[in-house]
Amino acid sequence: MQKLTEQGVNIVFMALDCDRLKYLNDTWGHDEGDRAIVLLAQSISAAIRKSDYGIRLGGDEFFLILIDYEEQEAKNIPERIRQHLKEIDINQRVNFSWGACSMAPGDSLADVMKIADARLYENKKQKKHAYPGRED
Repeated sequence: MQKLTEQGVNIVFMALDCDRLKYLNDTWGHDEGDRAIVLLAQSISAAIRKSDYGIRLGGDEFFLILIDYEEQEAKNIPERIRQHLKEIDINQRVNFSWGACSMAPGDSLADVMKIADARLYENKKQKKHAYPGRED
């Protein structure tokens, strides 16, 4: 990744996680929570190019590596994921939060992942303020 950024290739890292998974599990059962994770994974896969990477880190956490993207352009990915979810999530229960960060020459993978993750939690926090009482 460092070599690519040093060659001028833009790489954007995006962290995503499923909103309200505990609520889905507690209210609708663990099968519904598992279904939410599968639907989110399918929607991520449908929204990114074959040259990009969609990785499940565990639980409901995903990480995308978007090669040759500008950070502004990468912000279209979450909307494409949402559009795909609307098509396949009959009950419209699946939602997610996300954060992104571009890698610059000299940045470590750990630093970029940390920034993307912090932006994800800022996105999640904004949703909680918009909808008091939410459990994410």
